[in-house]
Amino acid sequence: SFTEAEFHSFMEMLYISESSQSSVSFNDLIGKNRFKNGIVCPHCNSNSAVRNGKRNGLQNYKCKACGKYFSNTTNTIALKSKYGLDTWKEYIECMMMGLSVRKSAAKCGISNATAFYWRHKILGALQNITEIKQKLSGIVEADETFFPLSFKGNHSRDGFVMPRRAKKRGSSAKQRGLSHNQVCVPCAVD
Repeated sequence: SFTEAEFHSFMEMLYISESSQSSVSFNDLIGKNRFKNGIVCPHCNSNSAVRNGKRNGLQNYKCKACGKYFSNTTNTIALKSKYGLDTWKEYIECMMMGLSVRKSAAKCGISNATAFYWRHKILGALQNITEIKQKLSGIVEADETFFPLSFKGNHSRDGFVMPRRAKKRGSSAKQRGLSHNQVCVPCAVD
């Protein structure tokens, strides 16, 4: 879980501060803050983007360098969000309290599907932050865990050839540790 300072840092990264009015939409808030230092294309990082009209109330841009179109919310967690800032704040707090998707959805007044989708958007944003800025130092603990390799789904129509025979649900791998039946996930904690 986050410390109080980490929570405020995360909220600022999402352009949510304590002074933000809850009546403003999340899209408008990002629109005001994202390009305050100049318009930068999220696809090629060029500064040669120009305004290109509005669509559904959102400012659109076109990059002269790569020719791609984007808006204020492109590559952000607010993309296609119709909910207000207060709902987002409440949902992030639910995540930080460790509530399940269903409990978070009920508390915030959103559907289970939206809560699930938001959770993955937020976790993806956190992953992007850690990939860029996170550097472990001091005492670092590292370990690995193994998960059974899953080929879930019906592959009869897509041409995928299973590398092994299908297993019943819940069956354990034949070998412990390194094997072709398990996926290793390394973990490290500062």
